[in-house]
Amino acid sequence: MGIEQDRFQRELERRRRRGPLTLGESPPPRRDRPAAPAPVARVLARLLRQARAGVAASEAWSRVARPGWRRNVRVERYEGGMLDLVASDAAVRHEVLRERVDLLRRLSAFLPGVRGLRVLTGDPGAGLDGEEGT
Repeated sequence: MGIEQDRFQRELERRRRRGPLTLGESPPPRRDRPAAPAPVARVLARLLRQARAGVAASEAWSRVARPGWRRNVRVERYEGGMLDLVASDAAVRHEVLRERVDLLRRLSAFLPGVRGLRVLTGDPGAGLDGEEGT
């Protein structure tokens, strides 16, 4: 019991000197568990990357879209080179899909890495008639 208590006292003193952990910082490794990056930090970093990609995609779309499309089509998500758009109705969706090759060419000037365009009607979470395109 004396050795365990001595180790416990040393650990308390070390923690007092060091101070609290910051957000996203992993606790120091222990013998009984391997060190790993804090899950919160990974999630926050991924969310930040997605938010920045979404802003860049929205700006690129506003530069290449026709004026009528800007009101009726919005960027839903940009991830892995695939740009997801949501059109207000099927007619607008059809127009965008008809010009998808030209749109992808023009989008690539403002959005490096764009490989495909997916246009959905209504709420994409509901799974309403979507079509993928490259």
